[in-house]
Amino acid sequence: MAMVNRGGVIVLLALLSAPAILAQPCPMISVTCPDSGYNTSITFNAHVSGSGKPSFRWTVSAGRIATGQGTSSITVTGFEGHSPTATAEVGGIPSGCPNQASCSIIIEHMPIARKFHEYGAEVVPLSSRSHRQTHQRRRRRTKTPNSISNR
Repeated sequence: MAMVNRGGVIVLLALLSAPAILAQPCPMISVTCPDSGYNTSITFNAHVSGSGKPSFRWTVSAGRIATGQGTSSITVTGFEGHSPTATAEVGGIPSGCPNQASCSIIIEHMPIARKFHEYGAEVVPLSSRSHRQTHQRRRRRTKTPNSISNR
């Protein structure tokens, strides 16, 4: 305690002997996702550095959260060709620290298959013995007496 005289008024100042409050460092928050995809479902994962038990609240820009709301990993479905962005809002971290992270994925549209040629319906394996025998029989039948060399 300290006493200070301020114009005839004595003011008592109490000096706190409590331990100093240490500033806690902010945790790093990140969300990971695939670079691109063709799938009908996508998994997003949130990572928070440091100790403690953070809580998660997810939002998505396209589709719906099929599983995982409230956990560090969600699966998103129903985005039907749109490129979704998932944002994780993290609770249980020191106040004043950034508490959100996002990840976006580009959905690549599968090319449309177009038929441009059709091959014959008969499929004969090239290594088949019966195919070789059939081919040899055809060659024998096509020889004519004129094609026999003079003896």
